[in-house]
Amino acid sequence: MKRISCLILYILLSSNLFANTDKLVESQGDITQLSYGWHPDISAEVKYKRVETKSMTGKEDSIITMNGAYLLRTKKHQKGLEIVFDEIHFDFYDTTGSVLNNKMQQFIQELMGISPSYIIDQEGYLIEITKFDKFQKKIKKEMLAFFDDAPEEELTKIQQFVNSIFSKEQLLMQIDNEWNRDVGQWIGAELEQGYTYEVEFTRAIPMLGNLEVPNKGSYEFLERVPCDNLDSNKACVKLSFFSAVDENATQPILEQMMRNMGVEDETTIKALSNIGMKIDYSLEIITEEKSLLPFYVKEIKKTTVPNPETGHNITKDEISEYRYKYVRR
Repeated sequence: MKRISCLILYILLSSNLFANTDKLVESQGDITQLSYGWHPDISAEVKYKRVETKSMTGKEDSIITMNGAYLLRTKKHQKGLEIVFDEIHFDFYDTTGSVLNNKMQQFIQELMGISPSYIIDQEGYLIEITKFDKFQKKIKKEMLAFFDDAPEEELTKIQQFVNSIFSKEQLLMQIDNEWNRDVGQWIGAELEQGYTYEVEFTRAIPMLGNLEVPNKGSYEFLERVPCDNLDSNKACVKLSFFSAVDENATQPILEQMMRNMGVEDETTIKALSNIGMKIDYSLEIITEEKSLLPFYVKEIKKTTVPNPETGHNITKDEISEYRYKYVRR
């Protein structure tokens, strides 16, 4: 049971389940009007950095840094546009700054080699993902391999849980979230500078049996900024989004996770799910107003879980940054 409990916390602290990326309802502002303008033959060099900090004792127990780069290209497609990701490479560094070369890194690098393409319709919304079945099969196979030394009585439950978190519906939602984070949710929005747009929404999570998770969030148009060093006209805008999961909703989330794993003892379920949890998410993006081509994206996810045994919170902070340099646009 201890192994299962650790797996639950690992999945919670490793997922991107709670970032809202639904289409933003248009406001009555008249400062910035955001429109979709992607087209074929766009080419961008993208640099990526992700810093993950974990704490079990109230101090920074581990820091894992991932630096990467890839080439983003767009091609004409009969349904609109195809977005292709090429020349993908990542390096991992531990707390001391030493390069890691472990099984997980090798797995991620192999996975990136079969990264699916996105099919975007004429209006700018993700409608299809290519090579998805091969991508999903690889993920499930390699993730199960990490637990092949588990006791026989736990292996079936772990398999059920891995199948749920990497189901087609769950993976499609997470890929859709990534596109909507940068583009989809902003299409057609009108935002007034200096005004905070507060929203309340629910997110149905496929891996939790489409359990609806209530969130509160806010959007802001911060300022007009240059897109890059060559832009003297401030053609870009800086936007922000923040959301937090309703803390009263975390207990049913944990309960459903344990049931998905085959935990049947109600006393155990109640004890482990009643620990409380806080999940915060923030996003800052610099994007071209007339096209929604992103130039800079920064997202921060923070998960906090109390640990009654030690009196310290178990925390995980993830900071991800994307920088786009357009070769053609």
